[in-house]
Amino acid sequence: MSSTRTGVKVQAVIYRCGKWPEFLILHRNKEHGDFWQNVTGNVEPGEDLGRALLREVREETGIGSDCIMHIAHRIMAFRFRAHEMDFIEYVYAIRVRDSCPIDISNNVDREHDAYEWVSLDRAVRTMRWYTNADAVRIANLIASAVCSRVSDHADKKN
Repeated sequence: MSSTRTGVKVQAVIYRCGKWPEFLILHRNKEHGDFWQNVTGNVEPGEDLGRALLREVREETGIGSDCIMHIAHRIMAFRFRAHEMDFIEYVYAIRVRDSCPIDISNNVDREHDAYEWVSLDRAVRTMRWYTNADAVRIANLIASAVCSRVSDHADKKN
């Protein structure tokens, strides 16, 4: 069997606005490492980063483009080595509607067995990989600005 890995990955830090931004984290089941993470996945051969991002988000969470309100593109990138291969991973911050349903039951590899909406502090403390924690920290800067605009707009309506 030949590998379809391209050496390029995407990561989505998904958040929603409340009083403070909340971040969606996914738990990888024991067969897949038993840890919490953001949405991550491989870019398939011939696929561009944007399509890979939306596909991974849909596959791992059930979130479709109708629930996505804002995407901050390539907020960071990092390189790493795994499976005897060099990778680069591009990170995006994605704001979703507060009412978006999450459905992890259809993820292709059945790699996730739980999800939670959590605070910045909990997301950072829960991540296994420091790069995922750093991605959440950076996404929080964007989310805080986006969510404050939402709050300002709501205040002006009242």
